[in-house]
Amino acid sequence: MTIGTLTPKQQAAWRALDTHPLVICEGAVRSGKSVAADHAFMDFALRGPWGNMLLAGKTHDSAARNVIYPLED
Repeated sequence: MTIGTLTPKQQAAWRALDTHPLVICEGAVRSGKSVAADHAFMDFALRGPWGNMLLAGKTHDSAARNVIYPLED
């Protein structure tokens, strides 16, 4: 997986996960937070330590709409 297609801020948020156990992204609607988070989620799922993972959202629908459905595409 390459991160060349992400914006510099999206890449910085993803790289922050290498040194921080929790990264909270905030910003305007449609600013690309979900895209960067989806990339980081898949990277962690593929390369992270073995064990349980948690995917959380404000609602089930928002988690599915912002994470699950884009990853299915």
